[in-house]
Amino acid sequence: MVFEWMDTDLWQLPSKPFRSGSELPRTVARSILEALAVFDGEEGVHTDVNPNNVFLSGANSPSPVVKLGDLGNCKFLAAEPTSSMVQ
Repeated sequence: MVFEWMDTDLWQLPSKPFRSGSELPRTVARSILEALAVFDGEEGVHTDVNPNNVFLSGANSPSPVVKLGDLGNCKFLAAEPTSSMVQ
């Protein structure tokens, strides 16, 4: 298990300063989609994408860090039994 300190989550971040002329919404959307693409490539799915699980650091900086967390409910197809495995 790895822990990394992030400044806040998307739920706690006030939205008003980022509504107009900010790149943050685009950065957040791109980061979440990239994370979900990684899951898809591993035949998995994150089943709990919500603002509480989107973590940010440096929201006001030129290059904010956005990470998708709470992977406890992730599902992977490889973990599911296939019909050839069931007897």
